[in-house]
Amino acid sequence: MTGNPMSLFFIPVGILVLIVGVYWLRRAIPSKNWPTTEEKVLSSEIPRGWRPIGEVGMAKVVYEYSVYGKVYSSKRVCFLDYNANLGERSRAERILRWVPQGKDCDCPL
Repeated sequence: MTGNPMSLFFIPVGILVLIVGVYWLRRAIPSKNWPTTEEKVLSSEIPRGWRPIGEVGMAKVVYEYSVYGKVYSSKRVCFLDYNANLGERSRAERILRWVPQGKDCDCPL
């Protein structure tokens, strides 16, 4: 059987992407049932001197929450936050509208 040689590349890559997507989805779904605690957004900004590098933008968000009386602080905005702050400036602005400074909201534990 003769096929397109590019399929020898794209079929395995597609399968790999599917496997990675299912892995992260299986990790994310249980978080819908996690208990929550109240959090307070301490700061939410696009850093001064922000310059676009291509179309890359960054939202810096810091919040704190407490669990059993112990106070924690975090900068993580999304469950899959390994690269969540990189993107277009409009994405950074959308994050700031979602979690403005001083906002109280629920935080999954």
